[in-house]
Amino acid sequence: KGRSVGGFVASINSTYTRWYSSVTFQHSGVELIDGLKRCMKGALQKFHQVNGKLP
Repeated sequence: KGRSVGGFVASINSTYTRWYSSVTFQHSGVELIDGLKRCMKGALQKFHQVNGKLP
């Protein structure tokens, strides 16, 4: 009670066959952007790991 769940999915290749996903949990009153920033950073790191460059 008093918590929300956010899901994040990002493609990590040009054919859209590999995916990075993450879930965040947040308490009431916390902005969604806090969890979104963490998810996007993870997706960019994974993209770089797989592709050797950033998009």
